[in-house]
Amino acid sequence: MHWGTALMPGFQGKESNVLGNNGLGLFKGASAKQQQGAWQFMKYLMSSKVQADWGEKTGYVPVVKSAVTSTSYQAFLKKNPEYQAAVDAYEKAFSSTPFVGYNEYRNDLYAAVDATISKGESAKTALTALQKQTEQIIQDNK
Repeated sequence: MHWGTALMPGFQGKESNVLGNNGLGLFKGASAKQQQGAWQFMKYLMSSKVQADWGEKTGYVPVVKSAVTSTSYQAFLKKNPEYQAAVDAYEKAFSSTPFVGYNEYRNDLYAAVDATISKGESAKTALTALQKQTEQIIQDNK
């Protein structure tokens, strides 16, 4: 099979790409020792060497610029040019800001998008409902 990748097309001169997130978390209820251990582990995971190695072995784009520009990752891209588009997409990428209740909000967001695209609901109706749902999610999670 032969396949490739490309940047998402822009519209009216504007481009954007959504970043995925498998986030790391540090729980405030953890002991000081647990928090210190978690912080050390996060720093290890975010190191240039580990990020480059992880990217080369998984196909995910390293989240540390020094890993992307490293000799080993650049060699990986030369051997695997189909991954270059994902690297190039980072320049105009954004990530959602998570909050308590975010997963429920995200499900409601997807349902609103589906309602407009697949079910013919007006954007105003879908977004008005999403606004009310979002406000309720935030209120319920205070």
